Amino acid sequence: MKRLMLATALVTAWAGIARADDSFDRVAEVYGEAAAFGEMCPALKFSDAAMTFYAGAAGVNIDDGVISEAGFFQRKAFAEWGTKPAGMACAQADRLFGPSGSKAPSLLVRE
Repeated sequence: MKRLMLATALVTAWAGIARADDSFDRVAEVYGEAAAFGEMCPALKFSDAAMTFYAGAAGVNIDDGVISEAGFFQRKAFAEWGTKPAGMACAQADRLFGPSGSKAPSLLVRE
């Protein structure tokens, strides 16, 4: 019985660590993509306040590690969307990060 309890405790702890890693990666991905779209689309501005709130809700502090990882996702978004027509990229930015964004609402606001 003690072994079962120990095994359950370890699995639960590892799952918590995995969730924390998932949150970190998710925040870095959202940060990088939204920042890239904010640079690509002149009518949209990246909201630092909304990003800080989003990260806090996920239990992640925006630190050098998040910003470094976000750089990877920012470059990836530029590679994927930077060659497409601006209207197409900006429409996607609005769908993902605009006021009713499906990925993270209100990270991009109209200027």
